[in-house]
Amino acid sequence: MKILAGEKQFRDEINKKVEQFEICYPKLIKGGFFAIVIIPIVFLILMFSITSKMVFLVLWIVSIILIALYLICVEFIHENLLNKKKMAEMTGDELIEQLKKRGRKNSKEGDED
Repeated sequence: MKILAGEKQFRDEINKKVEQFEICYPKLIKGGFFAIVIIPIVFLILMFSITSKMVFLVLWIVSIILIALYLICVEFIHENLLNKKKMAEMTGDELIEQLKKRGRKNSKEGDED
């Protein structure tokens, strides 16, 4: 609703958040990919060197799942912020038209069910 009111402050806040996140985004992704390679390898090495293999197997699997979830969340936040920025840059009429299109699209999907 703040977008429809045309508040410049809201647009400035969104742009500031997007800029801050865009600075951190490559580091977050690189860190996630680094972690998805290194941490499971560490658990895999420990699994073959220590007698309690089941514990490290479970930790290995859990670490892969958690790191994948982290990367999914980072990408979701990135996409969400880009969509908000895109909407904040629209004029009021463009935004209303976009919302009408979504409403029509959602009502058609609801009718099919």
